[in-house]
Amino acid sequence: MQTLIKYIIPLDVNAPTFAYSTTAIEVFPNPFVDRILVRLLGSEGNYTVAIYSLEGKRMYQQTFYAIDGEVNTYELSDIAIADLRRGMYVLTVNYHGTVVQAEKIIKQ
Repeated sequence: MQTLIKYIIPLDVNAPTFAYSTTAIEVFPNPFVDRILVRLLGSEGNYTVAIYSLEGKRMYQQTFYAIDGEVNTYELSDIAIADLRRGMYVLTVNYHGTVVQAEKIIKQ
């Protein structure tokens, strides 16, 4: 399985280290309007998806449970997502406390 890490963007000096993982993660659409889909195929367990402003402020966070060997798709369509101001954000995916992916996303 291919490891996907598109961007490595530390949010602050105390940001966790990034680790390579056997998890394949896709985030779409990007840019988005009022919802984001996170599709992942990886190890079984809890994954935490968070969205940060470019200043490092956490704007959204949700934890999902993934089943090993299956494609797991989660929709982030919370009011918090729809109410984000237009602009650029950083979406991170954490697995067991380690960032396995960080990606720039754009709210239209």
